[in-house]
Amino acid sequence: MKYMEDRPLRVAGEAYPLHLWRLLRWVGELRLVPTAREFARNPFRRPMLYGPAALLTRPGKILLFAALMLMLLSFRRAESFMMPTAALLIGLLVWSLMVGWWYRPKLQIQRHGSSWAVANQPYKARINVSNGSARPLYNFVLREMAVRGCRLPPEWSRQHVSSLASNSQLEQLVEITARQRGAMQLDGVVVDSYFPYFLTRYSQKTRIEQSLDVLPEPIKVDLPSIRMLSDQAAESVNFGTDKGRKERALDYVYSRGFQSGDPPSRLDRRASARRGEPMSKIYHGALKLKPAGLLLLCDLSLEDFPDWKPRPDDLKAIDQRLALAVEVERRGRGEGLQLGGCWWNGDWQTTADTDEFYHQVATAAAVHQRKLPTQLEQTEWIHLLITGRWDLQLDDWVQKQRAQGVMLLVLLIPEKAEYRGKLPESAGFTELHPWNG
Repeated sequence: MKYMEDRPLRVAGEAYPLHLWRLLRWVGELRLVPTAREFARNPFRRPMLYGPAALLTRPGKILLFAALMLMLLSFRRAESFMMPTAALLIGLLVWSLMVGWWYRPKLQIQRHGSSWAVANQPYKARINVSNGSARPLYNFVLREMAVRGCRLPPEWSRQHVSSLASNSQLEQLVEITARQRGAMQLDGVVVDSYFPYFLTRYSQKTRIEQSLDVLPEPIKVDLPSIRMLSDQAAESVNFGTDKGRKERALDYVYSRGFQSGDPPSRLDRRASARRGEPMSKIYHGALKLKPAGLLLLCDLSLEDFPDWKPRPDDLKAIDQRLALAVEVERRGRGEGLQLGGCWWNGDWQTTADTDEFYHQVATAAAVHQRKLPTQLEQTEWIHLLITGRWDLQLDDWVQKQRAQGVMLLVLLIPEKAEYRGKLPESAGFTELHPWNG
């Protein structure tokens, strides 16, 4: 509980001293240093963020430290030990600062990139720069501004540009790596000039704000074809029984002995007379489903998620389900199934395009209790439920929807080891296990 977002929630009916104790723990672990943004130009705030050392590179700082140590050591000896060397180093740094200031960057910058990225994978954007000044620019690199939750490439690995003439243009790639899923804001682009001796650094910060939706890391699973799963479920005797009788969409398969609970309409009189005992007819579904598209339902509840916590400690299970949702959307798009909407946290949200769907995935949050729609009404669409645990309540809800003729497929990524093998052994129920490699 290090951030403001982790403030404990007040649970109805809970003892108030317990809530106060959680608040005290949260305050004790709270980070008192605010997150600073790199575009700050306030002269009182900038020295606290970077200080004068921002003008020096690592070699420049080493030379400055060596010069200061030589000056301090020289005062202990009458013969001015190594004073000329210290003066030479200081003069070199001052000359580098003066020349670097004269050739400081003055560029016009434009960014072109997609609106989404993947966690722990580099996000690359095209940067167009144009030098409209009368002086050329030497020895510079381009990078993104530092953002909380993101990682910049090391300084030595950035693409170096030796020169850019006056009234000329250049296109270059910059990258940044988001560490976790979420909606982030890119603040702008920085041009760092190291001219003339790579001892000093002059930066030009340009505000180019861009929203970035970060998707979870992709998972490696053997995801079957969605159309194949729907065709197998349509042939199951458990799917669409009421709808199949109404539309005469049941095929006779075989006859078996009469069992308690079988309706009298399924009595096979010929087989009963031939065998001398009551026989019942068994039917399988023969619905020829022509889906209008795909509707996605994602269960974002967790078992070990106390009500007083605003967000869970471990988001791995939620990220795996959301990553599977992204994979399902891509697989459905490849099979000609348009995504018509998604069920997130008790609400249907339409998806006009892929970017909007990615935004919903990036901003999806875990919930304390499972929330599912009471009734699915789009019988001509394929409904796909992604969950992490299987229990009796969910089984009753799924069977109710499928009995009404709703094509409902279930994908399970077990949240814990105890939920493995809990799915019914029937068509339309698939258990997936992510693997590494």
